[in-house]
Amino acid sequence: MIDIAHFPKDREDIVRLWGACFGDARHYIEFFLDNLPSENVLFVYKIEGNIAGMFFLMPANFRYKTEESIQKQKIQPVFYVYAVGVAPEYRKNGIAGKMLEFAKEYAAREGAELCLVPANDALGSYYANRGFKKVSATNSPKYINEALMDKIVSKTSDMIKIDTVQNIYLLDKYIDALYNKRVEALGNVDALVWDINNFRFALIEHLYTGGSIYIDDNVGDTGDIEYVIARVGQNGTFVREAVVSEADGIISASGNCAMITYMSYGNEVINDAYDKYINFCFD
Repeated sequence: MIDIAHFPKDREDIVRLWGACFGDARHYIEFFLDNLPSENVLFVYKIEGNIAGMFFLMPANFRYKTEESIQKQKIQPVFYVYAVGVAPEYRKNGIAGKMLEFAKEYAAREGAELCLVPANDALGSYYANRGFKKVSATNSPKYINEALMDKIVSKTSDMIKIDTVQNIYLLDKYIDALYNKRVEALGNVDALVWDINNFRFALIEHLYTGGSIYIDDNVGDTGDIEYVIARVGQNGTFVREAVVSEADGIISASGNCAMITYMSYGNEVINDAYDKYINFCFD
């Protein structure tokens, strides 16, 4: 039976299952469950009362421009499928497939489609065999080359730095401006657009896992805002995403290919012969 997870009743079983499936530390799992916005739904697959599987459905909008007029955008509600896991003792019983079919039916009732980013090529084939289509990242935000990376890293020295979860109050001071800037920057590409709650959560998760956020709220005389989402490690700074004057739109280090269920809009179809492009941030 598949049902929405019940807290606190199911919490301990979910923590154990998550750890067994993905290897994350307990403190991170607890953080995720405690902070994920409520619009994201966690479903569990139960056998005789035991939780055998789990998956999240996270709502967003898939926005793309039509071929007829690049000025006209279409918006399709989607659910991002996250943390699909089956307990080791219940694997090879088709549970993951049943959960995906349930997710498709759930999304269809909401007028939505499913999308996800496979963790590896083998999973890509698994999802392709279950109705998902790969969509290229060619038209996604620009990828950061070494020269541009150096420019951005140099720029962060003059920006406001947020590097701990304790500074959420500072993040919240800028969150509306950051979100609006991101949506504006994504206006020139086909993209998956999170709502502000999930965008804020992605930033908090980034801080929790050791990342930093750099903000410049006084760009020239425009009163505009720029930001850099980065992680500093032993081998230097890794920029995950940035909206800065050096780029027209968003630049990103992410190169993952997304997959989405078959989507039809009147005479327009997203399939292997009619590629559309999608961007995932903080996948």
